[in-house]
Amino acid sequence: YTLRLTVTDQAGLSSESRLKLILDNQQAGAELMAPSQDQYVKDQIAIIGTANDQNFKSYRLELGVGHNPASWKVLTQSSTIRQAEGLYNWDTTGLEGQYSLKLIVEDFTNDQVVVQRQITVDNTPPQAQITVPEAEAIVSGNLQIVGTASDDYFDSYLLQQAEGANPA
Repeated sequence: YTLRLTVTDQAGLSSESRLKLILDNQQAGAELMAPSQDQYVKDQIAIIGTANDQNFKSYRLELGVGHNPASWKVLTQSSTIRQAEGLYNWDTTGLEGQYSLKLIVEDFTNDQVVVQRQITVDNTPPQAQITVPEAEAIVSGNLQIVGTASDDYFDSYLLQQAEGANPA
């Protein structure tokens, strides 16, 4: 677009000024594709997303502890457009619990689009223990089996029996 300003005075004299500009009323593209909302993750996780705009300036990926973090840590930032590709490879080793990811995409009009995602990091294996009967016990009849199957993010347990050391 071009803006033109013409000023005329009472004597009929005039002057003109022109200015070229780009009109941008489109929101930037910001999308987090992986991990998904409320997904459980462990070890290394690829954060995949889109950060683009016709007048793209940059994107920033941030991490916060909990569902509504009081503070955020910048994981990465870039001025390179990304289209459904890796934004960051996150090493969750040593982490546990609820986290939030935030993708901020900014264009040259300084408009920002923010996408947020909550995830759970679970790097602790569940506990599985059979306490009754004792190992190598000789048993018969109706057998009572007592044990523990626990985890902070418990899903299920399966108890199997078979001859030999490894139930199929």
